[in-house]
Amino acid sequence: MASVLENASDNVCFYIFDGGISDVQKNKVEKILKNHPESSISYLKVENKIVEKLPLVDRHLSLTAYLRLFAASCIPDSVDKLIYIDCDTITLGDIKQFYDTDISNYYFGACLDGNTKYHTERTGAPDYINSGVMLINLKKWREDNLEQKFIDYMKNPNNVLGFPDQDVLNIVCSGNIKILDPSWNYQTTGRRHSYLAGFDREDTVKNILHFLVRKPWRFHCRSPYQHLYYKYLLKTPWFYMYPYFWFCKFLKFFYFKNNTKEFDSEYTVLGMKIIRINEQNKNSKRILVTKVFGIPVKEKEI
Repeated sequence: MASVLENASDNVCFYIFDGGISDVQKNKVEKILKNHPESSISYLKVENKIVEKLPLVDRHLSLTAYLRLFAASCIPDSVDKLIYIDCDTITLGDIKQFYDTDISNYYFGACLDGNTKYHTERTGAPDYINSGVMLINLKKWREDNLEQKFIDYMKNPNNVLGFPDQDVLNIVCSGNIKILDPSWNYQTTGRRHSYLAGFDREDTVKNILHFLVRKPWRFHCRSPYQHLYYKYLLKTPWFYMYPYFWFCKFLKFFYFKNNTKEFDSEYTVLGMKIIRINEQNKNSKRILVTKVFGIPVKEKEI
């Protein structure tokens, strides 16, 4: 939100899908608008009984990932057009230019996914797009009762979904998607030298930056654009997380200079091992283990 507001040439009306945001966090979110009094925030909820019946096949996703599919029924009928943006993005360009794109004859506009070829072979959907950033024609969604088509497709046991919400959008809306300039969804994996196909030119990082796989707030993110996330974080009530960024930089320096495949880093003061963070294999899964004074305090699958 902070990056959107700083680079927008007009006021912005935010609709936030609420999957259980606490009042404390909502108060923090609203403080971001302090210097933008003409912009506004509304929170949207989708009926749980609808979402809970839909299939969930990806351990990295929650049922809230489906909420974008029900935007047309959640948002007031007076709104005919909407920009949808995932929370793992940074907006560097003027969002109004994106909004002004003509999509009157399409369900939505979006950018190709970095792994389009793989997803097209997997789903049969031509020009497979990434649904993290979309310009949605809500009027056309409502006219064609698109939400019910989404539900019908997902409930069909014969339809196998690898990336549930994204697959549905690509398959059900096939032929009615406008392919947009890739700069509006520049996708980086969060690895230092690992970019997705078609996203290896830095000059395309000018409008919206989308962090895939390794998120910028995670310890193991190595994206050269991670600093942009913290640049805008400092403009929010979560600015106190900034020291953590530099602490991670410090630890990663010792890891990456050795160029080892397995992570194992220690922070020692006066000969005492204060913190140790290392990767371990546990039940065929990669686990990042954090120990403080030799005592395990956190384990997280990576």
